This record gives sequence, structure tokens and C-alpha cells, in this order.
Amino acid sequence: MVRHGRLSNGCRTCRTRKIKCDQVRPACGQCLKAGWKCPQYGDAIDRMFQYYDLRNYSCMVSRGPGSNAEKRRSRDPTALVEPRECRVNLPRELIHSINDRAIDFFLATHVSHDCGSVRGHYGYLSVLSDEVRNRKQLSASLSAVALAAYAYSFQHPTLLEESRCQYGRALHLINAALSSQEEMAHDSTIISILLLSTFETITSGSPQSLSQCDAHIRGAMTIIHLRGHRMLESRHGQQLFLHICWCLSVNCILHSYPVPTELIAIRQSMGRYLDTSDPAWKLFDLECKVARFRADVKHNLLHGRHLLNVALDIDREFILLAGDLPVQWHFRTIALDKPSKLVFGSSYHVYPDVWVAAIWNKLRTCRLLLHKEICAQLGDILATSPEQYSPSDASCHQSSFEAMQTLALQILATVPQFCGLVSRASGDLLQTEKDIFRDPSASGIPTVAGLYFLFWPLLMAGCVLESDVQRKWIVDRSRDIGRMTGIQQAFSLADVVESHNFLDRKAIVPGMEG
Repeated sequence: MVRHGRLSNGCRTCRTRKIKCDQVRPACGQCLKAGWKCPQYGDAIDRMFQYYDLRNYSCMVSRGPGSNAEKRRSRDPTALVEPRECRVNLPRELIHSINDRAIDFFLATHVSHDCGSVRGHYGYLSVLSDEVRNRKQLSASLSAVALAAYAYSFQHPTLLEESRCQYGRALHLINAALSSQEEMAHDSTIISILLLSTFETITSGSPQSLSQCDAHIRGAMTIIHLRGHRMLESRHGQQLFLHICWCLSVNCILHSYPVPTELIAIRQSMGRYLDTSDPAWKLFDLECKVARFRADVKHNLLHGRHLLNVALDIDREFILLAGDLPVQWHFRTIALDKPSKLVFGSSYHVYPDVWVAAIWNKLRTCRLLLHKEICAQLGDILATSPEQYSPSDASCHQSSFEAMQTLALQILATVPQFCGLVSRASGDLLQTEKDIFRDPSASGIPTVAGLYFLFWPLLMAGCVLESDVQRKWIVDRSRDIGRMTGIQQAFSLADVVESHNFLDRKAIVPGMEG
């Protein structure tokens, strides 16, 4: 039954206390001042309806302590559990209104903004023409990912169901577009595929689902050569191409296959338009070498001493690149006055912005994989031919092991800044965790958007760290990130690290959206 009369927009606590709520999102000032956790405004839709029949009452009872729904929520506070028979069928006009709000929320918090240099990562969404924005496949994909982000952030199960409907519709429209060569190569189709990859990142709730977004990235890979150099004719085309380069390089490295030659050729032509001295540009060339190296190892084209030499040569190139980074890319190490659960150990890093931190972490993650392979290969030599295992081999193994531990700890030192816990003005650690959605980053990368760059390095750090204390910290912080942002892949990451469910060096590693 529809509720009649004027509906207050204040939070539940302010309504109960009968005081005026300032309605600041996602937490009101009255609750913050009183030191309470603001219940936010997630019950506004439910309060538009009144339930009188016994069937819905029985559903309310089933949510009590001890019910399956309650048990699921105790394991994952962001799990949107609501019995199907209790779901409210929202009027279509209401869904349309919430859809617009969800899109605004997603664009403001989950994507990078078009600010300064060309970096990619959805910076082009704000400058797309109406002709591109109004394409059905793009509209459906954007609605799907925005509704999912909004649903998990503000606890709306009904909106999550609607987001999945939009996801199915987007898949249908993209498949239809792929049947036409002209539609396949259109900006809207490529962007739609990338958005669905982000949808998988937001909604993936189990370790097995970590690799689902890879299918969408590989879909973009199969059609990119159709666009060719036409992608480079505009700023948003360059941003889109760099976004694809980032995602594909990560997926190629993780899944041990070479970066497509078509992508490399187009990127070489792009050098005429962009600053090729940028560290991010140089890093991509080394990523291609790491991807080729892992592909050769996977297919047994590299082994023994030759494998060790190739890995060490590539690692030296990474060390040279790190040494040549401009002064403005350097980071500071800040020592803590007292221990904090928000920081692992006694210090953390401060970078000029999270983009610089992301590039440093990508470099570290590639080096982690190289040294992991070196240790594995030396372990094989020791196990199969101990007479050939020399003192220099033992020294090399120890050096690689120590390098992995150092690189992993350096990744952990970036977590406070990625989580928005470092003051931009002073670099000081904030005493309490702040509202992660209310951080207008000067670099154009909101806090939540920056966290997408953290998942892959954090997973790899958890893969190589030996200490249970270190791994537990990663697990706890990952789940904190999941609770703060609603991004379900953070919970999947925590589950993988906690269960030690890492695959061996020749298997496919679960995919992480870049």
C-alpha cells in the first residue's frame, strides 16, 4: 500500500529524536556531532510503502536472529539479503529517478575525472557526446554498474535486483552490436564492455568470481583492432585507449599471455600525441616484457638458467625505471608516533597523489611476480639437481625472497593513502576513518575510484608474504574496504588471502579489474 502524506528526508536517528537533520550524505552532521553511526537514508524507499498482510509480516520475523538471512549478514555486513517474497516492486517512474541519482553517485565517486593529463580510467565519461551517451548498450551498462554501486553503498536490495536486470539487458544489446562491424567498433560498445567489467568487480562475492570480469576485458581486446588509429583522434579516444591498455596489461600478466601486437602497434602511433617520457608510458613497455616472460614460462619455452637470466634482466630494467622517476614522483616515509590498526608496522608512505602510488604499486607487483618465479625456479633446481645448486644460487634465492618481502611491505605502506586516511595538506595520518565518499581529490581521482588500483597489488602482496600477522592485516583491511565502499571484490580478495588459495606459478591467477 502506498504511503500518503509528506515523507521526511532525514535519517532515522534524527526522526526518532524529532530534531532537524541536515541530510548531508552519507552521514548527517547531527549524528557525527553526537558520536553515533548515522543510519543514513537507506530506508527512504521502504517508508514509501506500508505492509499489512501476514505474508510480509512472516518475512519480517524470518529476518530475526538465527535466520539464514541474519547469518549471511553476520559474515558480510554489506550482503544485501532480502527474501524474494518480501521484495518491493518499485514503480518504474521511481526507479528512473533513482537511476539518475545512482549514475550521478557512480560518476562522482567510482570513476576518475577528466583533470589535467590524459590518464584514462573513465575520465572520458564526463565529456562524451550525446550521440555516444544515448546509445542503448551504453545506457544499460552505465545503469547496471551505477545501480549496483548505489545498492551496495546504501543497502537497497531491490535496486541490486534492478541492476542485474540492466546487466542482462546490456549483455543482450552488446551481443547485438557485435553482429555489426560498424556497431562493434563504436565507442559506446567498447565503453559498455569496460563498464560491465566494473560491474563484476563491484558485485563479485566469491573467490571464484574474481576472474569473471576478465571475459569482458578480453571482449574489448577482440574488437580494439577494428578502431585502430581512429581512437587517437580525440582526447576522449586517447583516454579510452589508455584505459584499455591498463586493463589489458594487468590481465595479460595475470593470465600469462602476451599483450596483443595490435595493441602495441596502436600505442606506438599514440606516442605522437602523448608525453612518452611519462613514467606510466615507460612502465607499459616493461609490462609487455613481463607478460611475454610469463607466457613463455607457462608454455615451457623458458626454463632453467635461461629463465633466471631473463627474469633478472627484466628486473634490472624495473630498478632503473624506479631510479629514473622524477623528483615529483618520489614518496615520503612517515613514522608513526604510536601504533595504529590503519597502518601495518610503524610507518606508511605518502605520495603526491594516488595515481603516482598506483604506478609505483604496478611496478612493485611486476617485480614481485618476477622474483616469485626466480625463487620457484631455484627451488626446482635444488629439488631435482642438488649437485648443480651453487652458493651463488642460494644467495640469489635469498635476495629474491627478501626483495619479495620488501616489495610486499611497500605495497602495504600505500594502503592508508588509498583509503583516504592521509591528510593531503600535511601527510599526517587521520585519527579516525572518514567518509570515504566525501573526498574531492585534487588529482581528479576520488578515494573510491583510487581503490580499484589497489586490489591487484594487495592480492599479490598477500600471495608472497610469509607472516600470518601480515596476511591477517590484509584480510582485515580488505574487508574494511568492502564495508566502506560496497565493492564486493574486496571481500573476495580477503577470502583468497585468508584461505591461502593461491594458484601455482603455471596456473591462471584469478583476474582483478584494473
